Amino acid sequence: MSHNKTDTFYDLTPDCIHRAFESAGLELEPTITFLNSLENRVVRVQDVEGERWVGKFYRPGRWTKEALLEEHDFLYELLEEGIPVVAPVRLKGGSTLGSIEGIWFCLFPYHIGRPCDEVDPPLAYQVGHLVGRMHRIGQDGRFRNRPTLGPQYWAGQALQVLEKERVVPETLWPRYRQTVQQILQKVERGFAQAHSLRIHGDLHKGNLLTSSLGLKVVDLDDCGTGPAVQDLWLLVSGRDAESVDLRELMLEGYQSVHPFDRRQLELIEPLRALKFVHYAAWLAKRRNDPAFQRRFSDVDSHGFWRRELEELEQQLRYLSRSD
Repeated sequence: MSHNKTDTFYDLTPDCIHRAFESAGLELEPTITFLNSLENRVVRVQDVEGERWVGKFYRPGRWTKEALLEEHDFLYELLEEGIPVVAPVRLKGGSTLGSIEGIWFCLFPYHIGRPCDEVDPPLAYQVGHLVGRMHRIGQDGRFRNRPTLGPQYWAGQALQVLEKERVVPETLWPRYRQTVQQILQKVERGFAQAHSLRIHGDLHKGNLLTSSLGLKVVDLDDCGTGPAVQDLWLLVSGRDAESVDLRELMLEGYQSVHPFDRRQLELIEPLRALKFVHYAAWLAKRRNDPAFQRRFSDVDSHGFWRRELEELEQQLRYLSRSD
């Protein structure tokens, strides 16, 4: 029986991986290590000369070729301005994007670093300064093939996915749908008034590497056009006084290189609500992937969606109190 490209992605073989790296003129040692990535397949390898590399194999059907190349172009634009990001290498034909068995892929030099465990006061200022530098460059151009990050992308489209997947139990679906629709009504005006620019889109602690050499930003897989605050709040997402103080330090670092409209801080709670819906749809859409089934075995359960709905309703109440 022949495999389609989704099957090949689910069961990415060493042969496929070796052939992908050969397209960059690299001959690999046999050992392949799969890294912790659920959305794409990411591997760490070593070539016969002892150099280490990372290969990223994109999930089929998520992005067009043009959108992926635009992500890579943005990475090179940032890199050329001295921003510490990790950009893909050019393959034999000159492009940063290759294809193997119908799956898009790119290759990166391996960079030492570990995901950021926590943001303390010195790091908060440093991160804010770095994000400000990124946004100063993000402001100078625009995306044509990447998404507009806002309520319709994060929750409107997500609601359509959940309706199509029919994974939310029928007894909970009317409440869930109504809650999302009420959230959308509450938050859309604030986003419409907010200035947008090219942003990372998913700058959480796992996408910020720390080492003795400093910070590096990785994984612009979710980059798009959106409000600046999206690249700040995920790193310090709490509501407590300590989190507020850390965000102020981040903003101090940010504003040392790029202006920030403080009215965007009012979008943090709406962003939190939208993240609940976007995450739920992401899980629903990916639930048949073996990697997801190992990590999220209860996505099809009534209890899982009852908890999701309760959290969403609680967030809606919070938004209503803030009106």
